[in-house]
Amino acid sequence: MRTVLFPFQEDALVNLHKNIEFAHSSKEQFGKNSVISFSSPTGSGKTIIITKLFEELLYGSEVNEGNKDSIFLWLSDSPELNKQTQSKIETQSNKINANQMVQIDSSFDKEYFEFGHLYFLNIQKLGTDKKLTSYSDEREFTIWDTIDNTAKQYPENFYLIIDEAHRGAAYDDKSEKKAQSIMQKFLLGSIEDKLSPVPLTIGVTATPERFMQLIEQCESVPLKIMIKPEDVRESGLIKDRIVIDYPDLALDNEVTMLNAALNDWDNKRSQWKSYFDDGQDATLVKPIMVIQVADGSKENVSNTDLSLILATIEKYLGRELDDGELVQTFDLKSSVKIGDKLIPYIEPYRIQYDDNIKLVLFKMNLSTGWDCPRAETMISYRTANDATYIAQLLGRMVRTPLARRINTNSELNSVSLFLPGYEQEKVNKVVLSLQESDAIVPVETGTKRTLVDYAQNTEYEDLFPELNKITTYVVPKKGSISFLKQYSRLSRLLTMNQIDLKAQKIANDAIVTKMRELINELKVDGEFDSIETTIENIGINQIEFNVRKNNMVNTTNQYSLTADVVDISTAFDKLKGLFDGLNVLYWSKYTKIENNHRQLKLEVLVLSKSEKQMKKLFTFCENQFNELYESRKFDIASQSEDIGAEFNRLLSQVENPIDKPFSLPEIVGYTNSKNSIEVEKHIYVDKQGNFKIDLNGWEKDVVKIMLEKDDVCAWLRNPDRKYWSLCVPYEDGGKNYPMFPDFIFIRKHNNKIVFDLFDPHDSSKNDNVPKIKGLARYAEKYWTLFPRIGFIRKQNGKDKQERYYYLNVSNTIVRSKVLKITTDKQLEDLFLEYGEAL
Repeated sequence: MRTVLFPFQEDALVNLHKNIEFAHSSKEQFGKNSVISFSSPTGSGKTIIITKLFEELLYGSEVNEGNKDSIFLWLSDSPELNKQTQSKIETQSNKINANQMVQIDSSFDKEYFEFGHLYFLNIQKLGTDKKLTSYSDEREFTIWDTIDNTAKQYPENFYLIIDEAHRGAAYDDKSEKKAQSIMQKFLLGSIEDKLSPVPLTIGVTATPERFMQLIEQCESVPLKIMIKPEDVRESGLIKDRIVIDYPDLALDNEVTMLNAALNDWDNKRSQWKSYFDDGQDATLVKPIMVIQVADGSKENVSNTDLSLILATIEKYLGRELDDGELVQTFDLKSSVKIGDKLIPYIEPYRIQYDDNIKLVLFKMNLSTGWDCPRAETMISYRTANDATYIAQLLGRMVRTPLARRINTNSELNSVSLFLPGYEQEKVNKVVLSLQESDAIVPVETGTKRTLVDYAQNTEYEDLFPELNKITTYVVPKKGSISFLKQYSRLSRLLTMNQIDLKAQKIANDAIVTKMRELINELKVDGEFDSIETTIENIGINQIEFNVRKNNMVNTTNQYSLTADVVDISTAFDKLKGLFDGLNVLYWSKYTKIENNHRQLKLEVLVLSKSEKQMKKLFTFCENQFNELYESRKFDIASQSEDIGAEFNRLLSQVENPIDKPFSLPEIVGYTNSKNSIEVEKHIYVDKQGNFKIDLNGWEKDVVKIMLEKDDVCAWLRNPDRKYWSLCVPYEDGGKNYPMFPDFIFIRKHNNKIVFDLFDPHDSSKNDNVPKIKGLARYAEKYWTLFPRIGFIRKQNGKDKQERYYYLNVSNTIVRSKVLKITTDKQLEDLFLEYGEAL
């Protein structure tokens, strides 16, 4: 596989394997078919996950045995979708060859599908009037015969994958259990087509409800896997924002809005070029602008003035378009003449891979199944009645071009939509349709009036290097890889990216040497022999059945067999996942010294069975990981973004919070509303040098009080859960969580820049104690940069006067007391005793 999976994708892959294993077991033991509903929202990388599954089912992995006789049938309702899927698999897989993939056409005629092949079939080819489904002089087997024969002859080898499985899944439960669509025939069977229900089906869908309803009507075992939308958003696979532009009055603004859209697209081109030139990624993203036009008639290809669009584009560019820069996907599927130019037709799935394409004209056929992360700007000349279709298309455009978030420029994490014919009420319909669509949409969806980009304030440019001295944290949702893998993979990344050329060898040697040490400890205390015996000697039970009396003899004979070297080797190979492949290095290293192949494999197997020694190994690797990361974290932080993304992915899989340097982007985005107020001294400002933000009552008062102080020179609104936000970890119920204190105030103290980290926090919330303790632990490490860290409350002081107080956990006495409290009442008492007036 050429692509490294994200943690949530790895989890989905593991669950697919588990469900497939269960399905095979159900078929073998009870004769039951199974249907797996794989809920994979648009943008989550379903094709990548399924491709990895195909590879592992065919060729095996560290933890799964492969079967080269596996057969896959991919069913969809669109030939274009099948071609796009095949293209993606060819691009992503380094194990599945193009000659293993077959697009089934009308000439296909086989009794069985071939082992080790992936077949693509679309339901249009399965109608009763089609050649594939009818016998003739030229056809010996219908496609139904091929499917049924293969499924019956090779039930454990045959996998049916239904793409967009919710389509055609509507089922009338009042009627007989009979297939009511072509897709349903595979699950329910079809007497007229002589097709039995398929033994194992994986239905891939963004909206599983309808598909699950169909599963309930068949006799197959229902299994379910679901990818959470929030995991996809956090991964950076989809853009952070959709920005919608529309006029105050939807009258005669087509050219004006087209020019605005062209300017947005051109600006994105320029920013991606700068990003590439700065060495942040080896791939130059070339954004595409898509132009959605109205339907036409017999006389006109489109009721939108295409000649005017072409003229406007060329006027904006200041030149004529070159051949292939502007293409179209109209249903005619042939070139279209606009003015004196011939605009070529292109199949939608080819757009992403043709760097020469800059602009695309289309009507409706890009809204389903299309995938082009380069499409970042769209203008639609459709009517307001088409809000749902516009939302569907935007759902196809939210994928990030580099499959990761851009940390230095928030504008490159957005997609723009221009709607010349829409007013506010109609725009609201588009937003509502987006929120109700199958796709995972960005958390922030709004207009340029509400989603505002702010750049670093040049007035405070000397403060940004100071802010970069701050430490923030990555708080993983859950630890998904062992400490051994964390250490091994960190060292590998450091060496591969030429940060530390010796890191991988040092780590590998350290782990293998530690394994040897722990094995020797087992030999000294005698535990080794007892574990080895259980591995090497296989206990066999023998029972006797009396044929003449037709009963069991009440005696059981027991004896043992010595494990064959092949079985020992197979068990050893399965440990590659546990040891990240270093079990092989252990065997290779000590074979050269001792020349005892079988015994060395047994040693590693014995170690893997000792819970006590494995715990020691993982503790050792945890300490080594922490030391290595601590020594290299600033080197990691200074890498280009594409390399940095590899490290961030690893850090997101560790068990405990990981600290890293605070790095502020050049451009950030904040959400404004009609209630936003303008506030001075912010370190990010718009093009006019202003900053507007929504603040509640407490927040507004706190900012006003702080900015009136002579020593406060600037401030930062620290937003909740942005990729660049300052994050402080806290523990609650044995689990780690992230918190994002509201404000960083920047002060000059004794000719030195220092920071205040404040969070106005409602005392009625149930997270006060764990969060204030989290701030206290943060202050233990970083109080020199932050002389004041704490909660802010509005309450009566000892003088009975109501004002804002802060509890400063950077103060050693206060911090020691905070770390001992367990109740809100104790926190209230500390506020009364140690709270300082703001």
